[in-house]
Amino acid sequence: MNCRNVIPQLRVWNEKFEKEGLTIVGVHTPEFLWEKSYEKVVAASQQLGVRYPVVQDNDFAIWKRFGIWAWPTAVL
Repeated sequence: MNCRNVIPQLRVWNEKFEKEGLTIVGVHTPEFLWEKSYEKVVAASQQLGVRYPVVQDNDFAIWKRFGIWAWPTAVL
């Protein structure tokens, strides 16, 4: 599974439940050095049709706090 499999479902949930109070926040933790660029994250978000907020976790702080060890991961 990769982000291209997960993002379509998150888009549907965002569109369907945003008005009911669901807030989806994407967290981009780069696997590779070239993924750290803000401009690349913005471009990828636009290309994938992501309309919910995405934060960058370049220092893996969020990753470590939630004990994440694989891409992609969903936390509810």
